[in-house]
Amino acid sequence: MTDEPVVIHVVHAATGPGFNVYACPPCATHYPPPADPFGLFPPRTTPQTDTTHEAPARPTHHPHER
Repeated sequence: MTDEPVVIHVVHAATGPGFNVYACPPCATHYPPPADPFGLFPPRTTPQTDTTHEAPARPTHHPHER
């Protein structure tokens, strides 16, 4: 137990509330930093697009108009 808890990790849950993981200040330095969930996947690339993921241009007229 500690009077000065430090948040060392935030757990997110898709099916319910998440929670925080705490440690005392001396022990908190021994925990690695949390992983970036977006860094776990390689960048998305396709033959038709680059990695900027820009939205396609909007048409200037309705597709059914002549």
